[in-house]
Amino acid sequence: MKPKLFTLEKAHRALPLVRRIVADIRGRYGELIDRKRALVEIAQRQHSAPSDDAVREIHALRLELQGMVQEVNEYIQELHALGVELKDPQTGLVDFYYRHQDRLIYLCWRYDEETIGYWHELDAGFAGRKPISEIQSDTPSHSGQK
Repeated sequence: MKPKLFTLEKAHRALPLVRRIVADIRGRYGELIDRKRALVEIAQRQHSAPSDDAVREIHALRLELQGMVQEVNEYIQELHALGVELKDPQTGLVDFYYRHQDRLIYLCWRYDEETIGYWHELDAGFAGRKPISEIQSDTPSHSGQK
């Protein structure tokens, strides 16, 4: 499937909606992690001879976890429908495909950032982020897209 390409302007216009979806993902993902910890703790305490109450609680937590995973996956699908890739649900890290000098790169944004201020090569990841000014300064059209 061909990725949706963004200009910097289009990515910035999409950011309010992306921010809301990512906020939902982060919130639900945090709750999911908490419930998973609770499930592990109950299961460890009841390992040798689980009580009926513990079995019911474990079952209820598993059902709740399944629902939460489904919800997070639906949010991720919303991002995909927009053409945005979620890289880290805890930090809210996302990437937008962008064409620069006839190659694909990512515009990179994290939930705690006001705007899209970084980019990186497709295989570089977060550690390879560079300031967006680097690609803006050497490309008059900023993306080569119309």
